[in-house]
Amino acid sequence: MSETFWFEKHLGGYSINEEKLKLFLESNGFFKRKLSNEYYDMIKKHSDRIEIIHLFEIKYFVIKYLIDNNVSKYVFSVIDKKKYFNLNLLNEIENEQ
Repeated sequence: MSETFWFEKHLGGYSINEEKLKLFLESNGFFKRKLSNEYYDMIKKHSDRIEIIHLFEIKYFVIKYLIDNNVSKYVFSVIDKKKYFNLNLLNEIENEQ
């Protein structure tokens, strides 16, 4: 899926739309599986299986997508900041269906 989750700011530079990033991740098979009220696993759904993954694998997926699609290095530098790959963003990702 080709989804633009970044935008150029009026005064220059780039920013990330967190809602669109969340939708991008979900549309590419990233979900969470609730283990209890406080704990969950992050999973990546493939066509016929699911895989428990780590936070760095989500970040790697996004960075690889940016590189593979020749996205500006300035977008890459914004997304490479750790604030976009923390528990706050992951809490917003939908539970496994």
